[in-house]
Amino acid sequence: MTKKILIATEIDNIVGLREKISGHFQIIYLPNILPEDLKQVDKNISVIFTNPNNSKVYYGEETLSNFRNLKQLVTASTGTIHIDKGYLDNNDIKLINISRSYSVLNQITSTAEQAFLLTLAGLRNFTQSTKSVDKGSWDYSPFTGRQINAITIGVLGFGRLGKMYAHFAKSFDARVICCDPYKLKEIEEDGYSACDIDELFSVCDVISIHIHANKENIKIISQDTLRKAKASLLLVNTSRGEVIDEDAILQFLHNNRTSKYLTDVITDEHLGVTNSKLFKSDLYGSQIFITPHCGGMTSDARSIAYHHAADLLLREG
Repeated sequence: MTKKILIATEIDNIVGLREKISGHFQIIYLPNILPEDLKQVDKNISVIFTNPNNSKVYYGEETLSNFRNLKQLVTASTGTIHIDKGYLDNNDIKLINISRSYSVLNQITSTAEQAFLLTLAGLRNFTQSTKSVDKGSWDYSPFTGRQINAITIGVLGFGRLGKMYAHFAKSFDARVICCDPYKLKEIEEDGYSACDIDELFSVCDVISIHIHANKENIKIISQDTLRKAKASLLLVNTSRGEVIDEDAILQFLHNNRTSKYLTDVITDEHLGVTNSKLFKSDLYGSQIFITPHCGGMTSDARSIAYHHAADLLLREG
């Protein structure tokens, strides 16, 4: 009997992926599935294939307990904040993601590019200036910004994406310093100065976050951390919303009206942006700017990541 797979993410715009999967599984395709819809799904599925972007589902006991034959949960991502890994472990459900596929991941630069885009947009007040022109104004004076070779840029996390971002910033002649207690040797070998998180926040004009949302890093950007920051800090986050204490960043921005937070991620993304305190804030559009977790969502990156996740699944048999 052919195994059944629930595909809970958009794949029809990825050439060859449906054909690859359908050769091994009977596909149930529900790319925009809601948590309540899972109750109607065939209980005999053995695999779920998903991705955190645009997902409205948190994969834990509440959504998975009815699937007694579920053997594998595949996410075409490095992050797993949308998955209760403890529940999977306790119920013998294998998690497949691409976080350790380093040779594949090194081909994907999209998220680091998004972080650098947000950096440039923040430094040059890009969004505000285009909105001004939309209203018929032709006055540059409210939108004068900074140039990169005159500032210090900090990189929090020196993994794959942090390294890429640091390279982009260095190529634009910024002074770049990096914070990652596990990568001190690599930071120095790559020609950057290493520092701790306190120094990072005290000296940098821009800080870009590239860390995992593990227990160690949840709300690592806290009120105490932000107290050390410059009053004009530009903070960029393409990591995960949960690494920021969003109450603390809101208070910091209220107290420092030239600071900005530009993020591609929010806390509890599966609840949608309209539930986000950042989106609801009176600072949204002036000091807070949010993109819809599209950092890794280029056609090139999606094809590489989704095909590789499918390949890992098929190797499992």
